[in-house]
Amino acid sequence: MFNMKNIGQKICKFRKEKNMTQLELADSLNISFQAVSNWERGQSMPDISKLPEICEILDITIDELLGKNIKIIENITNENIDNYLEENEIDLDEFKEVAPILKPSQTKKIFEKGISTKIDFQNKNNNISISEICSIAPFIDENSLDDIVLKFYENNMIEDINALISLAPFLSKNIISNITYKVVSSNNLDDINDLVGLAPFIDKDTLNDIVLKIYENNGLDNIIGFAPFLSNQSISNIAYKVISSNNLDDINDLVSLAPFIDKDTLNDIVLKIYENNGLDNIIGFAPFLSSDTIYNIINDCIANGNIDFLSNLAPFIKNKK
Repeated sequence: MFNMKNIGQKICKFRKEKNMTQLELADSLNISFQAVSNWERGQSMPDISKLPEICEILDITIDELLGKNIKIIENITNENIDNYLEENEIDLDEFKEVAPILKPSQTKKIFEKGISTKIDFQNKNNNISISEICSIAPFIDENSLDDIVLKFYENNMIEDINALISLAPFLSKNIISNITYKVVSSNNLDDINDLVGLAPFIDKDTLNDIVLKIYENNGLDNIIGFAPFLSNQSISNIAYKVISSNNLDDINDLVSLAPFIDKDTLNDIVLKIYENNGLDNIIGFAPFLSSDTIYNIINDCIANGNIDFLSNLAPFIKNKK
């Protein structure tokens, strides 16, 4: 990675040796003097297209300015990138070095012709890992990144779904949803649990559908982590499915969803659980229930002589005026 501060100091040094002001250098380059000021303070880098002109005015070489010999820079500035890519291999470290100062069209061309072609998906004899793709993701256009990441996944070259989480901000919602559906279809519970990290990057309708499939295939305990990202309607639908199934294990796990269920729905659901399964199965919901619901349950328990677990509700009883 280029050191902007060092390059800025060099521009300042060579400018002064030429007895030029920032304004004079800026006028020679047809840019604002603020841009030159930002370079010299190490707050930004000159556009790559300006490097030959800067070096000509300051009477230095590009290598002197950048502090290293990077052949691809000279070829880009000479608009010779296509020929260079045909005749030379691009090292990933070299790409990382130059990417921050390249235009998106240039990084796209270098990535597609010089980097992605090195990955042997057929034989999986790749010399570029998904973690290395992560390191250059900010400089790759979305379509190219979508395409390469999908190939990695489809060729079983992503060992851990967590590797996708750092890539997610740079991927399209479409490709994230595509891969997420594939993960759910594979029914690998380790990968499904890791999907929670991708939840903030999946559109809500898709996520609601995916989580419903996970619940239907793998039970309630595998969807708890998704709750903060689901719609109220989706959580309510799942909650009603749980009590309709009358699976006591799922009903007990439903307590973990209680903070994310709207109060009216939760009160209705808990009353149904109480009616079907008794008082001991609703104690865990008490902190999230309305006072009226708790009073109704208590009065019903007293009327039916069912007071064995009633003391467990005592901390949640408020004085009724």
